[in-house]
Amino acid sequence: MSSIPTKEEIQKVYDNIARSRVAKARLDGILLNPRVDSQSKASIRFDLRQYYRLRSKTNRAVDGLREDRRWRKLRNGRGTIEDWDACRRKYWKLQDCENDLISLLHVCLGTVGLSWWHF
Repeated sequence: MSSIPTKEEIQKVYDNIARSRVAKARLDGILLNPRVDSQSKASIRFDLRQYYRLRSKTNRAVDGLREDRRWRKLRNGRGTIEDWDACRRKYWKLQDCENDLISLLHVCLGTVGLSWWHF
């Protein structure tokens, strides 16, 4: 049995998902830059197709948790072990999505010499 995540740990997952949106917007801007070579642009476009699939998977995971009253208690720091047991798998799915988004964006941003930590 794993321990209940803290309010701060939960917020970090949501913050990273928000940062992924900012990084993606930056990549959209790079695609419009005429000084970026066509091979880099093609690589970014390919990775962004995967990004859109991951975003829809992430949105479904967020929606699944948002609708759960027990999850709201956990996010507010008032959840019990029973609430955590009920939400654990959904939260892990959300964490998996977050990790996949970050990994993909690391690759995309590295193509043009940027880092995830710029965001």
